[in-house]
Amino acid sequence: MKYINLKTFLDNKSKSIESLEIFLKEMKVNSNSALTGSLVEGHGTMASDIDVNVITSTKEVVPVRNLYFDGIRIDIESIPETVLDKFILYLKEYDYEGSTTQFTFDIDTQYTNLELASFYGRCLNSTCCTWSTTVESKLETLQKNGLLKWLSSYYIWESEHHYEDATGYIGVGDNTSAYQSCITMLSNAYTGLLNSRGVFVDRPKWALYHLNNHCSKSFNFYSNFLNGATSNKNLRSALKEANEIVEECSRCR
Repeated sequence: MKYINLKTFLDNKSKSIESLEIFLKEMKVNSNSALTGSLVEGHGTMASDIDVNVITSTKEVVPVRNLYFDGIRIDIESIPETVLDKFILYLKEYDYEGSTTQFTFDIDTQYTNLELASFYGRCLNSTCCTWSTTVESKLETLQKNGLLKWLSSYYIWESEHHYEDATGYIGVGDNTSAYQSCITMLSNAYTGLLNSRGVFVDRPKWALYHLNNHCSKSFNFYSNFLNGATSNKNLRSALKEANEIVEECSRCR
């Protein structure tokens, strides 16, 4: 499958980024907003929708809105600026040497920490930004406070859970379940690795795509692993790979 970026997507629909911006302004959602998502990052398809992230000045939580731009679905997600303030402080004070149970305590009742990290990461990697100076400054502060470092730590933490599952399955001879756990383990580990190297990835399903662009050695290993199925040798090599990734990411903290 050939992935496309936002411009190619709109060109194929006989539209432009400028016409999309005009549409959003008319819908009054272009204040402190940005186009985000897989199309913006260059790995969408012609079946993709368009994501718009909005940071609002009001404190009220606004449900996700769905609009249609000449047949193109647009999903608009809004999060109050007050939540951004809380997340900036959370990252500034985050204790990477402390208990990993920190990941399970969300700073806001409406969103998980991972949802917020994903939302703001997309804002920082967006196109057609129309931020106010204040919001732009806050997003830059968020980046300086270690957003990618937090995402890396989170996904390494997730990977370690699946590592434990995989070793347990191997121990009882259930290689089929071990293989499935290793797939999830590696996709999370590679997501952590990419973020530790400064490549924003908020969803493990895109890890292979980004590995192909940024980490050819890891891409080749993962591709070979996926083709190696449930042999003990293949499973053990995956566990070794995950351990090496954890060690590298630990050195980056």
